[in-house]
Amino acid sequence: MGLIFAIILGIGLNIYELQVSLQRTLEGFSRMNIALITTGGTIASVVETSIQPTAHSSAQTPLLLVEHFHQTHPAFGVTFDHFAPYAILSENLTHAHWKHLITTIESLDTALYDGIIITHGSDTLGYSAALLGLYFHDYALPIALVASNYPLSHPHANGHANFAAALFAMNALVTPLVFVPYQNPNSASVALYAALEMTQIGQLTDSVTTPLGAIGSYDGQNVTLLPYTKIALNAPFAPLFYSDFFTFTPYPSLSYERFAFQPNDVILHTLYHSGTLHSDTAIAFAQKCQANGVALYFAPMSATSTPYATTQALIDAGATLIVDTTIELSTVKLLLAYGNAWERDAIEHLLTQKLLVR
Repeated sequence: MGLIFAIILGIGLNIYELQVSLQRTLEGFSRMNIALITTGGTIASVVETSIQPTAHSSAQTPLLLVEHFHQTHPAFGVTFDHFAPYAILSENLTHAHWKHLITTIESLDTALYDGIIITHGSDTLGYSAALLGLYFHDYALPIALVASNYPLSHPHANGHANFAAALFAMNALVTPLVFVPYQNPNSASVALYAALEMTQIGQLTDSVTTPLGAIGSYDGQNVTLLPYTKIALNAPFAPLFYSDFFTFTPYPSLSYERFAFQPNDVILHTLYHSGTLHSDTAIAFAQKCQANGVALYFAPMSATSTPYATTQALIDAGATLIVDTTIELSTVKLLLAYGNAWERDAIEHLLTQKLLVR
């Protein structure tokens, strides 16, 4: 693992050195054994009257991906073991599916594999990436979540390119990482995103954008990676998710009057892109939550931005703002921390802990 950098950099290599490096890369791939976990999604669907997963298409997914990779990369003898915990369209994802996926991964013998690839639908990809990036932050193997913008039979599907990028990136990674390879429309390369930084795919588009951008790319031949450092989590989770969790999205004239919550409910209230909110109504809502034992959090907010007056009013009122963390990661942090019955101090530490530095 990592020897592919000699080819990627292409600096100071004579012909002999290049041949040796290439041979080592081929040997590295021939030794790779990958656990391939399929979960359904567009990548495992067919187009009939609508895009839908079927038992046949879901069963064919690993064959289509593996056969296409071997056909387009005949020199690389990667082997795969297939696991299929469930097959759904990802918009139907539930906490029960997450638990099943996690227990499937935890049941694997890491000594047998060089990495794990999970095929996943695109609609909830950002949330599952954040979850697995957090839960398996200190895992011994790299994990890639691979999606496709269209069913694999579609001529413009990016699933095969994303799958190949996952394998090449795994062969290049020095430190194991949970990541998402995704080729945006009209892009010649596949971007590599850290799962902890993933957001949902944009509205009315098949594109992925993240606040910090990609950590690397694969251009069909070479992998380029930016340096990163992982900070140990040191706080293992069980796959338990808090059920009394709710989110609010701001919009003009949002009224909280019709909403009634119970003590011990947890709410994540999202903010406008500037980290703002209608301060008067939000402050009144925050005070009501505090008086009724409801845990209320606000996100996202940049730690380096000068807060607007409306945001400062929330801060002055004692609101808990989660800074420099995506909505998706904030969501799964709260679901897991409260689901595992962590103490409030431990939850606050988790919400502020930086797990990936680059």
